[in-house]
Amino acid sequence: MNVATDTGSFRDPQSRVFYADGQVYRALSERSLSDYRRLSEMEFFQKFLDSGQVIGTELVDRATVDMPAGNWAGLMRHQRIPVITYPYEWSFSMLKATALTQLDLLVGCIEHGFILKDGTPYNVQFNGVNPAFIDVGSFESFDEPRPWIGYTQFLQLNLYPLMLQAIKDVRFRPFLRGSLEGITATDMAGMLSFRDRLRRGTNINVFMNARQERKAEPEDPDNPTSNKVKGRFSQKMLHSQALSLRNTVERLKWKQARSEWADYNQCGHVAADREVKGPFVDRAAAAHPGGITWDVGCNDGYFSRIASQHADFVLAMDVDELTVERLFRTLRSEGSTNITPIVFDMADPSPGLGFRGKERPDIVERAKPNLVLALAVVHHIVIGRNIPMTDYLGWLADMDTNLVIEFPNRDDPMVRSISANKTDADIHADYDEKIFEALLARHWNIVEVVQVSETRKLYHCATK
Repeated sequence: MNVATDTGSFRDPQSRVFYADGQVYRALSERSLSDYRRLSEMEFFQKFLDSGQVIGTELVDRATVDMPAGNWAGLMRHQRIPVITYPYEWSFSMLKATALTQLDLLVGCIEHGFILKDGTPYNVQFNGVNPAFIDVGSFESFDEPRPWIGYTQFLQLNLYPLMLQAIKDVRFRPFLRGSLEGITATDMAGMLSFRDRLRRGTNINVFMNARQERKAEPEDPDNPTSNKVKGRFSQKMLHSQALSLRNTVERLKWKQARSEWADYNQCGHVAADREVKGPFVDRAAAAHPGGITWDVGCNDGYFSRIASQHADFVLAMDVDELTVERLFRTLRSEGSTNITPIVFDMADPSPGLGFRGKERPDIVERAKPNLVLALAVVHHIVIGRNIPMTDYLGWLADMDTNLVIEFPNRDDPMVRSISANKTDADIHADYDEKIFEALLARHWNIVEVVQVSETRKLYHCATK
């Protein structure tokens, strides 16, 4: 049996996630097994399972699969999330939704003698557009109330990024991609003004924590308890802290109303082009059913919805966060179950990060596509971002994926607009229709070509 441990699951000594025969399992220590058995009898936890806020989980016989090395006492099987995405790929409302999910669970836990030992958004994943808590090993019972050890982690990876964008309109994703530990209280305080101290939640969660960071005592090797939080904690105090955090997160709003691409679908030519593109995408998606489809430059998700009728799952990708933000909200209102939007730059895709570059795998490893839709994208990559056509199509070909791709020639109004301040010498010479078609033919079998407009063609390419 092929067994592979999850590369991001090694930090918890009490459990380990692994994969076998397409299923997701979690090995449990004696302590974690005991906690889960007690937790699974709780009505509040069953409600979270039934609502999907906690990933589907069941205890199974240890003899079911070969266990990873370790002293494991129990085994559980989880529902599999189709595609793993990360906070540095989410829009504001996506991170907010995962933060609220964690806090709802935390409140329920505290009320019933449990607590979450982590506060990281990586513990939550999207089933379509619905957040589901996946780290069932994070639930821990307590006999006496103690400080929530996930508090600082929650601040750095959830609250501070949301505050930064809501208060300062500064995007949080570069910070989370730059450090998997998030934003420290000291750094967050430095980005806020004195006036921001008056905002609800900033003084206690940001400025007071920043002072504590600066005054932190160095570890004393002769006194292992020197850095422990001092003072008594009651269940009521923990509950109040969790509710206060939830209220603070709930009030945060991102108010940006305009961006470069958020209203692109309202341009006059878009509707006319869709009359040709829509049926074309439908035929191509039907020819390659199942698996994961990438819709790169998804905009309002028009083609993502078409592809979702044939794919197991669709990643709706756009470089513009407001576009992704609006699409996420719309898909949630529609009750979509197999489309997840993410903020994605094809010229700068999410790399492997964390320990050994494997803790958070790159986007291709997490979501290898069966079909890529690249409509109205290639000119932005090759001309706008100066990536040679050979390299761009070579990267797509390396994924061994089927492809629907649109090519606007140099006379296209958008191409002329992008290249307005460039000379011919500034543009890679391989931005040429004949070269483009030759490269497609080298890597794929060209199944169908249609003329979308006088300056644009659409190609359906199948893997060889």
